[in-house]
Amino acid sequence: MQLGAVLVFDTGPLQLRNGGVDVEQIRAYTAERLSELPELSAARGQGFSLDYHVRHASLPRPGDERALKRLAARVFSQALDPGKPLWELWVVEGLDERRFALIAKLDGALFEPARGVVASALAALSPSGLLASLLGGRTAPAHLRIDWLPLDAADVAAVCNRLGAREGDVILAALAGGLRRLFERRGGGAVGRAYASTPLCVANGRAAPRIRLPLDEPEPRARLGLVRAARERVTAPEPTASPLAALARLARAAASSPRADVVLAELAAPAGALLGARLRAAVPILPPPMGGTLGVTATRSGDCIFLGLSADAVLMPDLSALADGVAASFDELRKLAAAKKPAAARRPRARRPPARPRAEPEAR
Repeated sequence: MQLGAVLVFDTGPLQLRNGGVDVEQIRAYTAERLSELPELSAARGQGFSLDYHVRHASLPRPGDERALKRLAARVFSQALDPGKPLWELWVVEGLDERRFALIAKLDGALFEPARGVVASALAALSPSGLLASLLGGRTAPAHLRIDWLPLDAADVAAVCNRLGAREGDVILAALAGGLRRLFERRGGGAVGRAYASTPLCVANGRAAPRIRLPLDEPEPRARLGLVRAARERVTAPEPTASPLAALARLARAAASSPRADVVLAELAAPAGALLGARLRAAVPILPPPMGGTLGVTATRSGDCIFLGLSADAVLMPDLSALADGVAASFDELRKLAAAKKPAAARRPRARRPPARPRAEPEAR
């Protein structure tokens, strides 16, 4: 299974006079990281080409996120060459607002103990942490669509605090509402069932618990309550030093679990920079396996939580409509939270001074 991320940076000190990005500096930085790994040093003696793995692409200027999403979909739709180390890093220039992107793609098998060195190098390039979901099946489809949307982290926190939920509850409830809107838009109504696997407490070799997404519930507050009740037994994730390794582990856990439509895991993503270029967005990508329709990931980057969506282009050509539906569903929750005033702090009652003891009459 191919894993990866789309990372958007300010060009900052990497910007060239012609407005492009200093790709050679990024290649040199990558080579410095890889040279620390003896397995990759041996691979170089067998015809390893850094130019092959660190690729350069440019969007028609001024490039926007729609163009970047189309390019990312093409990159993740292409299979990695099994005759070469199974990773690619695309440097994409031409984005508007003086930004550039990195598209990192690698095979999940690189996280096996004997082959994890490549993944460690790519994880060093990527400051992002990953939260992942996928929809059924086992192998990747041939053609993908990719989309993403940011949720304001402060708004998510407000929904959690005022409606009594956790971050994962809110994301799953918004996703359920978005899927319901999509089915209604298609004219079929919100029928059928969808199941989510939530491997927050998965250890190696242990299957993930599964819950039902309430697509048939029209009221957003009730939808959130049903998700929250179903996830009450889910515990916090185990700490991990490599977010991408955790993503691969969760994908393997999902493959060994009862079949589910969505797999969700919550992992923190620290802010970071690359050679002085500030990270603006981090969107992990987990393409859906064959037989599935949708893949969803989420990660915190700066003041936003980015939800990444990937889908089989044949089965879900209207992926952007799902993104709009998830945004609208979350906005319903945000408005509910804003309308509910936080409980006012109780003023402590004034304490009466203790009664003075009566004076005893003097003995005569």
